[in-house]
Amino acid sequence: MKKFVLISAILLSTLNTSYSQEWFTSFEVATSFAKIKNRLLFVIWEDSLNDAYPLAFTDEKGKGRFIDLSVDDSLDALIWEHFVPVKLPEDQYDTFISKAKNRSLSYKDKLNDESIKIMDYNGNILNTKPNYNGYDNLNMLIKKYALNTSFLKQDLVNYAKQRNFTTAFNLATKYSDFAILTDKLIRPEVIKLGTIYLDDARALLIPETADNPEAYIQRLDLTAIKMDLVLNKPRKANRLLKKLEKNALADFNTSLYNSLKYIIFKTNEDDDSANLLKDAISSSDLKKAEFILKNNN
Repeated sequence: MKKFVLISAILLSTLNTSYSQEWFTSFEVATSFAKIKNRLLFVIWEDSLNDAYPLAFTDEKGKGRFIDLSVDDSLDALIWEHFVPVKLPEDQYDTFISKAKNRSLSYKDKLNDESIKIMDYNGNILNTKPNYNGYDNLNMLIKKYALNTSFLKQDLVNYAKQRNFTTAFNLATKYSDFAILTDKLIRPEVIKLGTIYLDDARALLIPETADNPEAYIQRLDLTAIKMDLVLNKPRKANRLLKKLEKNALADFNTSLYNSLKYIIFKTNEDDDSANLLKDAISSSDLKKAEFILKNNN
């Protein structure tokens, strides 16, 4: 209770000040603030700022410039406008690398390097692509990652409170739906982040305790296929669906399965086959399918 009151007091103080304040150094406090503001976290290892740290940006006159982020806070107001900035203390490294032990090499490289990391409330990185320039561009970070996370908020909070199969799977599903709503520039990265939670859900599904593990595994597979369709990969999706068709379909997976077949039929301009499935698709799944088709066209 005392901890909650302390964090609340800090946040209230922060909300009543201008955006020129210091960056957060507590990840916990920063995430609490991010939940209030529905923003992603703008994270850098604190020791990275012990030396010169170039950050590129384009000024109001359209001129490309650099500032040294280690000594120049002139862009802090702009960063605060779109993100929640955090200087992550080095003593937090073991916590973050431990969470990433089963992640891809590119993810671990991003976590380890000196570049800016855009994270969600749970400390998972969105911008895992290698930075070949050797510096970050603030305008590009804003253009790609200044997202309103209100759509994800409840599922992010639920996962943070209790990590289990249900919260991980629901968050993975929410990220796949969120990707449908985002610009194609960032869609692959949103799906990649959703895949982290989908893999987490697989790891948390214990066959011995699940009522019907095969059905839940099937649901996970269907969600992964849906992610492929969000990324406009109908051929891959169709191949994977054909593999699933060898097994009986669980009742609660029918609507999702049919919506994926609907997308593939529509993509192949087989409207007659697609229309035959409409009555077997929930209104929610059908709406998402139409959004996916619209984006991919």
